[in-house]
Amino acid sequence: MNNKGFTLIETLLVLVIIAIISTLVVINIDGLLNRVDKQVIENNLRTVQTAMEIYYMQDREYPQTTFDRNTGEDYNKFKEELNPYIDFNNVESDLTTNDNISYELTSTGYKITITINEYLESITLTERGLGKWEEEI
Repeated sequence: MNNKGFTLIETLLVLVIIAIISTLVVINIDGLLNRVDKQVIENNLRTVQTAMEIYYMQDREYPQTTFDRNTGEDYNKFKEELNPYIDFNNVESDLTTNDNISYELTSTGYKITITINEYLESITLTERGLGKWEEEI
């Protein structure tokens, strides 16, 4: 008997291989999107840092309006203070779509923290530069 075609085992084996490859591709794409999101945030924070330094050079202090995006307090006032030095239309959507962004003054300067709850990670920008991404506990 001359059977032309695949057996059930061969067909199932091919389906399992395709499923494994598909899973690996999805996992890699998710990791890539995570890295892209982080890179966009880092670039925007560097833009904010430049604006903060220009503000400091002209006013000899950092913006005095602190805010926590969770409560929405004084965010618009902070934007007004930096508006001459930064185009918030270009960076705001990326910065404010995150779950939490806050700005506070410290004894040495300032601290901006962004937390992305989707990835459970945060990054901090201070007058000394951009920190590393850290896992939230």
